[in-house]
Amino acid sequence: MTQLHVGNSWSTRKIYPIAGTARIAPDHETIDTPMVWEKRRVDRKVAKAVLAQTNYAEYREWWQLMTAMTEPTLKFRSAWWDYRDKVEALADRDRWHDLMCTWSGGSPDQVRQAIYSYTSEPVYYHEHFDYVIGHNATKTCYAVSK
Repeated sequence: MTQLHVGNSWSTRKIYPIAGTARIAPDHETIDTPMVWEKRRVDRKVAKAVLAQTNYAEYREWWQLMTAMTEPTLKFRSAWWDYRDKVEALADRDRWHDLMCTWSGGSPDQVRQAIYSYTSEPVYYHEHFDYVIGHNATKTCYAVSK
């Protein structure tokens, strides 16, 4: 998928998926490009139901307590875990410490993303736009050709 990256810092840049190829003119208009701007969204109702089927809320509370006590000495000792590994470990409280210490991330945000990605429920949907704000300070707007 083609993406437009706006910003030059990892922490502040935004990434916009584009269905197709984009050519942007100096005036920020797209050139001869029949495309659609997409933004992936979370269906909150479905996401809430999916999370309720797991121990996510309990894990999140446990993780906050544990990291508050151990973060300076937290040792990452586990190999890379895929989504399935994280979801399976979430089901077993005895594996939560191992999950927390994975190189691939055991933070509540990363575990929640693993749950969303592993489930067969339609947690994500795509919203389409005719334009996207490029630079917030200048209100630069990248528009779809009409």
